[in-house]
Amino acid sequence: ASFSLFTEAVVSTQSTGYEKGGMGLAFIAYPEGLATLEAPQFWGIIFFGCLIMLGIDSAFSLTECMVTFVKDCWIGLRLRPKNWMVVLPLCIIGWLAGLLYCFDNGMGYLDIIDNYLNNWGMVLIGTLECFAVGWIYKIDHQYAKVGKTSVLIYNVGFILFLIIGTILALAMPGDIPTQVTGMSDAAFEVLMGEYGTKQAEGLGAGLGVFFLGWILITCVSLVLSSGSANGLSSKLWALMGWHGVDDLRTKANNIVRDVSKDGVWKPYSWKSEWQALYRHDCFCIAFGFLIKYFSYGLLLVVTCMNIKGDIQSAYGGYPQSMLILGQLIFVFMVVLVLIVAIFPRIMYDPYKHSGKKTALGRLFWMFTPKSC
Repeated sequence: ASFSLFTEAVVSTQSTGYEKGGMGLAFIAYPEGLATLEAPQFWGIIFFGCLIMLGIDSAFSLTECMVTFVKDCWIGLRLRPKNWMVVLPLCIIGWLAGLLYCFDNGMGYLDIIDNYLNNWGMVLIGTLECFAVGWIYKIDHQYAKVGKTSVLIYNVGFILFLIIGTILALAMPGDIPTQVTGMSDAAFEVLMGEYGTKQAEGLGAGLGVFFLGWILITCVSLVLSSGSANGLSSKLWALMGWHGVDDLRTKANNIVRDVSKDGVWKPYSWKSEWQALYRHDCFCIAFGFLIKYFSYGLLLVVTCMNIKGDIQSAYGGYPQSMLILGQLIFVFMVVLVLIVAIFPRIMYDPYKHSGKKTALGRLFWMFTPKSC
């Protein structure tokens, strides 16, 4: 019954002329559709009650995430604050930040911040996570197999040609045509057809540059390889394989399995890999390829598409005076990620690991750009 009712509500929203997603879909289009149903007050209470529950649930999850981080970091473990001592300040900060959305331009700021946090920030964090796990973690293993020079040439070359190919594919078609006043629908369809042809040509050129460059840097890396790996297949796997992901999935798969019953999980053994294929709690062999190549490449392409979209036109048609807030929040996210990447020691307890006796010495130890 609910599917039928909401289908009718969605269909009836066509009369409002609101066809895009976003906040207006929930607060404009759906209420208009619900008003056409029998007993609209009842369905309005149900619908907005669901939205309230969803908002409260999201607030719980976001707050719990921050509380867990504060209590699990070395400061929280050392001070051991009570829950209310962490929850109360975080809730007050969140409430003060949420006041921005209660003013006249609140919906606009909510849309802008949501765009820069999710479409930019989350994509960036996902890209960096795939890069760290797929391309950096266990890189010393690759150095030992084929040499540092060979690995760096391959890694830098792959990323460089991927970016060049993506830029070429996005730049060749040019700007998306717009139907100006006085232009007939037939003429606009012709323009869109020509634009689609240019998109296909750009995609072909970009893929061609990427794959040719990938083959080239792979050959160069093999020629310059020097290490313990012998034979072409061993060198290719040492160079192109996902060794860091394999290490993580080996640890994860052995945690969830009953080792006494199933035995120790080993990558690339028939028994272990077969179990990983049909068990929902294990990572299969495809996980490494998806993290190192597919997901990383896809997220990098999405990042380039976001950059192109913002270069062509301001997001949502908002003025720069409003967009700057979302941009500053995104920059703040980038700075936080870079600080942790450059100074990883700030995540460790300086009282235990630094060996320094003074507060100044521990501070210098934390902000020394060296691995722990």
